[in-house]
Amino acid sequence: MTSFQLPSRWTAPEGDSDTRTPFSNHPKTAYHYTEAPFSSSAATYERFSTRSAHHLKATPQLFGSQGCHTVFSYTEYHTSSTEMASNRIRRIAKELGDIQKDQSSTIEARAAGSGEDLTHLKATFPGPPDTPYAGGQYVVDIKIPIEYPFRPPVMKFETRLWHPNVSSQTGAICLDTLGSAWSPVLTIKSALLSLQSLLSTPEPKDPQDAEVATMLMNNPEQFERQAREWAQKYAGAPVSSKASGAYQSPSSKPKVAKTREQEQRELMLRYQGYNKDLIDRFVSMGFDLDRVVEAFNFVGIDRMDGQDYELEEAYMGDITARLLGEP
Repeated sequence: MTSFQLPSRWTAPEGDSDTRTPFSNHPKTAYHYTEAPFSSSAATYERFSTRSAHHLKATPQLFGSQGCHTVFSYTEYHTSSTEMASNRIRRIAKELGDIQKDQSSTIEARAAGSGEDLTHLKATFPGPPDTPYAGGQYVVDIKIPIEYPFRPPVMKFETRLWHPNVSSQTGAICLDTLGSAWSPVLTIKSALLSLQSLLSTPEPKDPQDAEVATMLMNNPEQFERQAREWAQKYAGAPVSSKASGAYQSPSSKPKVAKTREQEQRELMLRYQGYNKDLIDRFVSMGFDLDRVVEAFNFVGIDRMDGQDYELEEAYMGDITARLLGEP
């Protein structure tokens, strides 16, 4: 995997300038960029830090939403650009290092371009098996906002694909994990896992591309053919490779219906008494169901007789860390 370089330090100019944010009347110091390159291996990211006389406090609040686009407002005060940049870059460097160290993962991520700017990344992952995207390699463009991790990364597909939750023209993505469902305990890797999972579980009723969604709902066989053709044309999927029936034709559905009740009972046993919706929140991020249940057991989450409830943020962090293999 390609190594990357941490960007140069951010330092304050002589004579701070007084600027104010739209959400606060507190002064904010302006900073400029000076050359001081760093090595950026996973072992050295912790040495990249700067001191500041101010402190960052940013509280994300869901301001509103429209379709697939969520609007956040942030309250910032006594904000130092030095500290903000340092904390953000340090975390991004650690996350990239963790992705590099995970030899079992099919996900790759690196700094875009020359590798100097860790706020602009490129990631790749293969199309999931048993889907029209199998055998293809998909590139995702990632831009990290200054409020990260309190605000989600901005992701879009560079590789064109035929999917109801991805714009066939721009690569824009409709995914809760990258909007209203984002949490600071999530990571770039977990977001990419959610994207990979999205290719296996399209949501045509909450589309980014209405034309693709309509085709999937009205003519799933045509949708599969089109998605496979695009995977071959744009993602390098082999022409001989075929999906193994992820989208079933109407003639095959009655056979599935005969065993659906039995399969549903077997599936619910895997939840081990936990509320299905609670577990599925993590499954939708791309984690394996059995691993999520194991993480719940490890952390000691109460089953609450199968009732749904909101997990405290500390528990969310512990579960996510367990799923990502962090100590």
